[in-house]
Formats: sequence, C-alpha cells, structure tokens
Amino acid sequence: MRVIMEILRGTAPSRSRLGAPPRAEPRALASGLRNAFLGGLLIAAAALGQTFEARHDHWKGYCSGRLTLDEAGVAFESATKPDHSWRVPYLELQQAAALDNGEFRLLTYKDRKWRLGADREYRVEVTDKKFAAQVRPDLERRLGPRFVAGVAPGDVAQPLWELPVKHLLRLTGSEGVLVVTADRMVYRTETPGESRDWPFADIESVSTSGPYQLTITTLERARSHYGNRKGFNFQLKEPLSQERYNELWLRLEKSKGLQELGTRPLAAGDPFAAFHERLEAQAERVLAEPAVLRPEPAAVVRNAVPARDLASLVLWNVARVESGFQARALSPKGALGMWQFMPETGRRFGLRVDDGADERLDPGRSSVAAARYLGYLHGLFGDWKLALAGYNAGEQRVRRAIEQTGTRDFDELARRGALPRETRQYVPKVLAGVPVEAPVSRIPQVLIAPIGAN
Repeated sequence: MRVIMEILRGTAPSRSRLGAPPRAEPRALASGLRNAFLGGLLIAAAALGQTFEARHDHWKGYCSGRLTLDEAGVAFESATKPDHSWRVPYLELQQAAALDNGEFRLLTYKDRKWRLGADREYRVEVTDKKFAAQVRPDLERRLGPRFVAGVAPGDVAQPLWELPVKHLLRLTGSEGVLVVTADRMVYRTETPGESRDWPFADIESVSTSGPYQLTITTLERARSHYGNRKGFNFQLKEPLSQERYNELWLRLEKSKGLQELGTRPLAAGDPFAAFHERLEAQAERVLAEPAVLRPEPAAVVRNAVPARDLASLVLWNVARVESGFQARALSPKGALGMWQFMPETGRRFGLRVDDGADERLDPGRSSVAAARYLGYLHGLFGDWKLALAGYNAGEQRVRRAIEQTGTRDFDELARRGALPRETRQYVPKVLAGVPVEAPVSRIPQVLIAPIGAN
C-alpha cells in the first residue's frame, strides 16, 4: 500500500530498492498508473453513489441504517430491521424534498391500501445536516421540478428586492426574509426545515390580498390535501408595492413561456391602456367603500366601459355571458364569481383563493384579474377569437388545437371540430355584443402587462 501511495504521488522508489535489478523507471509509467488508479476510484464512487447515516421514521418508532443515492434510485438499508429496508427508482418518485434540518421526504406512486389509496411516503432523517446541500445538484438534475430544495443558499446572487416576512403555519409560524431575483424566489429562515429555494419554474402562481400579504403556490405537494399544491402564506412586515408585485407576476409568467408580441410600450391612446386605467380606478373606489355601500357587480365594469371601446366591450360581454354579472355564480365544475374563475386560474392572476378568503367573489378584484387574464391570452394568440376560446377552454386546449390542425384561424378550428362544442358556441355569444363598428381585427399587437406595470 505504501508503494501504491508513492506511485500516486509520483515518488515511487527505484526497482533496486524493491529488490529487483536496477532499472530506470520512466515518469510516464508512474503518471499513467496514478491516473488509472484515480479513474478507478471515480468509477467506483459513481457506482456506489452517496451514502449517509440515517434513520427511517415509522408510524411507531424508527430504525437506523444507511441511505444511499445512486444511479438507479434511492435506497434505505436498515441495520436493525431488514424487513424495513426499501428501494425506490427515480422514475417512481412523485416528489423528493431535502430539507435543511436533515429531513428527506420521498413521495411515491405506490398506494397505501389501508390509507384509502393515499400515496406511500418515506421519511428519513439524515445525521449529516449538510445532506440537503450535498445531494441537491444531483437530484435537481435527475428530478427537475419534482425536487423540493428545502435549503436556502448562503448568498443570493443579485437580489432584486427582499422583504422581512412571517410564514404562517397551521398553528405557529416562522420568521425570515423573502428574496426575489431575476429567476427565483428564496425564503430564508432560522426555523429548521422551513427554508425554501424556488426557481420560477417551480412556482405555480403568486397572489396578494393587499400590500402586507403574499401567497406563493408552488409545485410542492401539500401533505394534508391530497393532490393539491402547497401554498406558502406570508405576512409582510414591510409593504409590497404594486409595481414590485406586477414585476414579480410578469417575470413568473414569462418563465412559463409568455412572450411579448411587441416591444413598444402601451401608447396613451391605446384602448387597452385606457381601459385598464379606468377599471383599476373603479375597482379601487369600490374597494374603498364599506361592503354594504358597494355598487352592484355589473356597475364595476359598466362605469369603466365607454362606447365603442373594443377592449372594454369584449370584457363586458365576457362577464355577461359567463355569469350575467352575478357575483356569486357557481358552475358545476367549480368556477366561481362574475368571471367564473377556477381556483388555480384565479390565484395565477392575483386573486387570493384559500380557506381564509376567496376573492373570486369580489367584483372589483376579480374584474382586474379578468382584464389581466384576457390581456395575457390576447398576448399569447394575437387574436380576440382565440383569446376568448382560451378563456373558455383553457390556453393549453387551444394550443393543442392549433398544433394539431396547423391553423390559427378560430373559424377554421371550429369548422374542423378541433375545439369543444361549448367553446365553439361561446365565442360567437361574446362577440355578438360587440358592434360592427368595432371589428375584432382591430387589435393592438402587443401584450397587455399587469395593471400598473411600466
């Protein structure tokens, strides 16, 4: 072994010192042996994977053993209870969460029959508290958005802004700092297991009910709600300005593929810009009034709609067709409010939808969200008919129809039956209320940014 180590250092003794006939030994031989030996070590390390001392928690008690992450998957080998050893291939993982307190959670696709079909979850506590940082690069590469990074980086590169916050938990809370960069959000706290690092791709939506509140709905699975995404509800110790919130919203949507159709800002005379200003002002006036004095839902939009304003007329007719301006309208599929938002869409466009509040029922806030949503859809498709089809059927359904047929003409898509029957009837109903003097083809080819954004 001593000789091997000397070879690796390039200081191997001559053959005469080993009892062999004197012979000059080329440096190339020592260098080659050293490189081959190191290469073998790297190959062996890759095959063995990363191993950590850990304990596997059970419903009652736990068992100690070793946790291994290798090329095939994740395995736990119990030192005391062999029947509690297990292995899960990466393909069978719905989600893996490595937290800064050493906790490692694995959610699989396997059913637990005695838990009424709930998915099986393994929970492991790793002794090495640096575990999350060590396994993060490999698991991010293998799992992508299925990996939850429960550890905040020490230094966040080039933060755009940060706010002191409190994360509201079921019974308690954790205090820390929320940091926003150009491509991610980071929650850093001293509370074990609560820090998070979310690339924008791992965030489903953000919403706010005011300058001192922010909800982040992530792709992380909520443990108490089967099938739901986990929402992080933050109390903000400093106000979040509307400009910052709009910037965050737009960055998040661009990370999901939102593309601007033009680079020019909205002109002062642009019907979209004028309509957004009026609608926002009207919503603010409504929200400033006590609930008992607020006008009827239809008045919120009506007061912002001038004659022959294309954007306003389309939005007005969407509310008319969707709900007849009934603020509490509820569809069999769960769409709610005057604009018939589904929960996820409402949160995506700035509405708070949780156990504490449902802003889809608020005429003012939901009208602003509807303007954002229709502007977003028009930015995607560059056509009012397709935007309205997306509002009814969902943008993904419209995208698939366009990809399957190769046409972006709504009438042709409808003729071929590429869109649902309800959608084929919905678009003409909305446009029936738009006068001929305001033709649908007269659309400014520019994305409508969130209200208040520069």
